Amino acid sequence: MKTFEYVLYTVNSSVNNGYNLDYFRLKCDDLFEILNADLLKVNDEMDVWILIKRWILIDRKKRMPYYRPLLKCIRYSLLNDEQKNEIKKDLTRFKINIMDDQKNMIWSMNTEARIPRDLLLAIGGWEKRGPTNVAEVLNINTNKWQRAKTFEDNRQIAYHECIVINNKLYVIGGFEETQYFNTARCYDSETKEWCELAPMNYARCYISACEINGTIIVAGGSDGRSRLRTAEMYDINKNQWTKIRNMIQRRSDAAACAMGGKMYVAGGYTGETVLQTVEMYIPEMDIWTEVAHMSSPRSGLACAASTDFILIAGGYDGTNRLSSAEILRIGSAHTVNVESMPMPRSNFAMCKMGNYFYAIGGYNRTVTKTVVRFDGKKWERICDISVSRSALRVVLLKAWPDPIQLLCNTNTNSETTQNSTCETESSDSQETSSSQITDISDESD
Repeated sequence: MKTFEYVLYTVNSSVNNGYNLDYFRLKCDDLFEILNADLLKVNDEMDVWILIKRWILIDRKKRMPYYRPLLKCIRYSLLNDEQKNEIKKDLTRFKINIMDDQKNMIWSMNTEARIPRDLLLAIGGWEKRGPTNVAEVLNINTNKWQRAKTFEDNRQIAYHECIVINNKLYVIGGFEETQYFNTARCYDSETKEWCELAPMNYARCYISACEINGTIIVAGGSDGRSRLRTAEMYDINKNQWTKIRNMIQRRSDAAACAMGGKMYVAGGYTGETVLQTVEMYIPEMDIWTEVAHMSSPRSGLACAASTDFILIAGGYDGTNRLSSAEILRIGSAHTVNVESMPMPRSNFAMCKMGNYFYAIGGYNRTVTKTVVRFDGKKWERICDISVSRSALRVVLLKAWPDPIQLLCNTNTNSETTQNSTCETESSDSQETSSSQITDISDESD
C-alpha cells in the first residue's frame, strides 16, 4: 500500500486510539489534503469533525483561525440532523458564530460519499435454477451492492469456500450441478486474472475453511459419496496441500472460523445426524479437540469471529430452519444466546466488517437476497444483494487495491475540486444442500 493511501486508511483509528502523535504536528495544508480525500477511511463525516476538533484543541489559540478552511473537508449533506446539531454546539463552545447565510459557504459542497477502503464480496452460490458465478460488493458508504464482474470466474459454483490473503482471493472446493470439486483457484488483484492452483487431496462440497497465519485450512464436506472427517492445509508459497489430522466427527455443512490462532468448526451434518458440537484445531500440535456444545444442533449454519468470541447463527436443526444466534467466548465450553435474526435461514454467508457481523442470503423455503447485520446487541436489515441465492460465500476485502475502479466510480478526482486554502483567517469571520434434510433424511451414505 502506498504511503499516502496507508495514512488515509489508518489515520482515524490511530488518532482515536492514541497511536499517531505525528498527526497533531501536521500543517493545515497537509491536514486538509488528508481530510478532504475521497479514500479517507471514516465511519461517517462526524469522524472528520472530531479529527479537526482534536487537531485544533492541541493548540487552540494558534489553530482556531484555521477552522473555516478545515470545515470545507466535511461533507455537510451527509451528516444527519443530530450530527449537525452536535457540531453546531461545539462551534458555539468555541465562540464561533455561523450565520445561516454562511453555512453553504463554509462546508464542503461535495455530496458524494467517500470511497470505502473495506468491502464485502459475495461470490457464487445457488440461485433458483442452480449454481451461479455472480459476484457483487457492498459499498457500505452508499448502502448498495454493486456487480463486480472482475471477480466472476467462468465456473458456476456453490457450496464452496473463499479466503483472502495478501490481496488474493482463493476459491476452494464446491459443487457445479453434478461435479464435486477438489480444485482451488486464485484471483490476483495485481494481474486481475484467475489461475488454477494445486488440487486438494479430496473433493469437497459443503466445505469449511479458514486462514491462520497465512495458511489455508480446510475440513470436512462431502465428496459426493460420503461426508468427510479429513482435513488439510494449503501453503500459499509452495502451492502445496498437506493432509493433517482428521476431525473427531464427519461434518458437511458445518461453519468454520479462526480465533486466537485456532480453527473452530461448528455444527454440520454427518449424513445421519445434525451436530451440536464445536471442534477446535490446534495447528502447532496437529490435534482436534471438542471444546463446546451449542444450544441447538445446526447444519447449514454460519459463524464469524471477533477478537475474543465467535457469533454462530441460523442453520437447520433437522426439523426447522433457525433464526437463533449464540456466541462462544474464547476459553468457554458453553455458548450464550443473543438476539435472534429477523428471519430463519440456512446455507447463508456471514462475515465481520468493522463493528458489524453481516448475514447474507441463504435459504428459507426459497432462496433469499435479504441482508441483516448485528452490532452485538441487535440485528437490523440493510440493502439486499441483487441476486437471491443460498450457498454463497462472503469475504472481507480489507484495504483492497484500487477500490475506485472496483466500484466503477468515475469521479476519481472529486477531492481536487476544492483547493486547500489554509491561510490564516480571523476566527470571527436452492434445494440440493445436504443440510436441507427434510428431503434426504432417509438417505444413507
